[in-house]
Amino acid sequence: MQDHYEVLGVGRDAGPDEIRSAYRTLAREYHPDRNKDPGAAERFKTIVEAYEVLREPERRAEYDALQEHRRTGAVMDSFEDLFSVFSDRSRDRPRRGGNIVVEVMIDLRDILTGTTREVTITRQFTCPVCSGTGAAGGVAYHACPKCRGWGEIRYRSATGSGIATNIETCSKCRGTGRIIDEPCEACGGDGVGEITVSMPIEIPPGVEPDEVLNVRGSGHEGRFGGEPGDLLVVVRVREDVAFERDGSDILQTAHVTFSQAALGDSIPVRTLESIVDVRIPPGTQSGTVITVPKKGLPTKEGGRGDLRVEIIVDTPKRLTPRARRLFLELAEEYGEDTTHMGKGRGGTRFWMR
Repeated sequence: MQDHYEVLGVGRDAGPDEIRSAYRTLAREYHPDRNKDPGAAERFKTIVEAYEVLREPERRAEYDALQEHRRTGAVMDSFEDLFSVFSDRSRDRPRRGGNIVVEVMIDLRDILTGTTREVTITRQFTCPVCSGTGAAGGVAYHACPKCRGWGEIRYRSATGSGIATNIETCSKCRGTGRIIDEPCEACGGDGVGEITVSMPIEIPPGVEPDEVLNVRGSGHEGRFGGEPGDLLVVVRVREDVAFERDGSDILQTAHVTFSQAALGDSIPVRTLESIVDVRIPPGTQSGTVITVPKKGLPTKEGGRGDLRVEIIVDTPKRLTPRARRLFLELAEEYGEDTTHMGKGRGGTRFWMR
């Protein structure tokens, strides 16, 4: 199994923000919709699973403790090796079921109120005929000679601080610790069966793009009494034609005329829920951002972001003769030199085109 820190490309002292940023960058890069490389889907799943462990302090602490134990643990002594050949305890120790990763797509407006999406997943369950051993009758197997039934190979190596133990999954038995003499007919030697189920997923208000929702215990069934894995739901947010998201704030643009910007006005602006009147102060410049409080997206803390409206001042492209005279009078009123105003190349008055 790959190291979760290496998967995300962060150090073991990385903080929550660094882990979250690394996850989002990699999730975008390896998302199957964007990356058509044959290995992208599996890589994406690995990224999601690594993030799911490292983002939660308790699970991260457990993972760190396990990795440290594996790194510094002592090599099996000869008695332990010998005992493993005759005992099922090492081979049939409880194993946690694998996680299942799925995606759901929602609209920006769904973030406001929350929503429900139904997902269909294929779950693995322990074969009831062979009790998950993969062997006929549950007994037609023998201990793997390469790993002596442990499913792992341990290597000692010298480091600057002493002797470290490196652990690899046994390639001969693929980590099962056993070699099957006669495969179970019901499962073909896999030790598991599959079932397809559909289930609703509750998506809470304020969910973030690419956020992972963890449905505990809804992954693959555990082996030999182990707990089931989790269902990891990656939430994707469909781009909205009218709004752009910035955290809990939403952004949009509103066009006003030259006169509205100069004199001030009140214009209707659409929010996620309704239409509100936004006051344009006199003298508003193009690019000015007007904030409408509490009209953005909800936060998980119970608050709500703002609607930020960027004002775009539309300059007239065609002027009537009277409008042209009025603009020239306005320019003169402000002391501007009007000698070359209203003239294009060669002296042509482009306002009249």
